[in-house]
Amino acid sequence: MANGGAKAKWITAERIDAARQIMALVRDASILLLALFFLLLPRTFNRILTDAGFDRGSFMGMEWRNQLQQSNAALADADQAISDVQVRTASMATSLKKLEENATDPEQKQKITALAKENTKLAETTTNMQATVAQALQANAPLVAQLDVVPPDANRPSDYLVGLQTLGLTDAERQALNAKLRERGYRLHNLSVSYQTTDRPSWFAPRSTVLYYSASAAAAANSLARVLKELTGEDFVVQRGSGRGVDPGQQATTLFAHYVRG
Repeated sequence: MANGGAKAKWITAERIDAARQIMALVRDASILLLALFFLLLPRTFNRILTDAGFDRGSFMGMEWRNQLQQSNAALADADQAISDVQVRTASMATSLKKLEENATDPEQKQKITALAKENTKLAETTTNMQATVAQALQANAPLVAQLDVVPPDANRPSDYLVGLQTLGLTDAERQALNAKLRERGYRLHNLSVSYQTTDRPSWFAPRSTVLYYSASAAAAANSLARVLKELTGEDFVVQRGSGRGVDPGQQATTLFAHYVRG
């Protein structure tokens, strides 16, 4: 009897342990399926969670609103990075064409032609990549718009992200101007570059300009233009940009300044 009782206890413990393992497996599989569902069908997932009352916080360990904002920001950064590569491939194509025209050595000319073909392939690849990223950003836009965000205040510089692009300034001068903008309370965009007049990008504004991407940011853009005039002595025009490369969820709070040294 004693042995039979011990055996029964062992069998019960074994079954309990197996049940725990199965429950853990089901839980992990459920989380994985929810994660895949969120990534593949974000609109449907958002509607289900909202209808169920999960407006904020986490669900099954996933801070889904946070994830959406972060992934969307990463997509916007990728879009901008791809745009930068496209600018460089276009510049490289021009340079290689000139080299090919002036090359006299057949072997050298052959190498230049091969490089030009590779550059063309890279340009085509980045174009396809950007189209995919643009589709993802467009799909995310309605979801991002639904997130609870405190409306930005034009009189509160810390609500705005400023990307400074300069023409004719050194990196040190641009960084010093960025530091002054930070002192005024603005947050700085990670995309800030100094260009020289010899490598002026085709998309650069013809004169010093502050670009905004949402009608609600027009007042903040005018305010930034006044600050920049005070800091540089230059007049800045204000105009609405196309928004290409700007995270749709941040268009109301993102400003880009093109500073052309007079």
